[in-house]
Amino acid sequence: MEGRVVAYDSKTLLVRARIRGDEPGVVNRVTAEDAGWQLLSVEVRRLAKGETWRSDTRDSEAALVLLGGRCTVTSNRGEWAGIGRRADVFSGMPHTL
Repeated sequence: MEGRVVAYDSKTLLVRARIRGDEPGVVNRVTAEDAGWQLLSVEVRRLAKGETWRSDTRDSEAALVLLGGRCTVTSNRGEWAGIGRRADVFSGMPHTL
């Protein structure tokens, strides 16, 4: 796909996720490969209060966008405590790390 120019329109931007039923907490996921993209993958997760989630991003960059609630993130680059302030997606702007 490298070097390929893609014209995006209403048909090419709508991508249906392929979620396996055995992954607790995963609400939606679209990988770059599934969508025909080069770099961007997106995953939406729902965590219960006190629940922990771990991931290895390997060589990829990662951005966490909190749609609601608060969390603490610990990585090999540092720790960020108490991120997020809104109750849900209708209560202001999201917090991102």
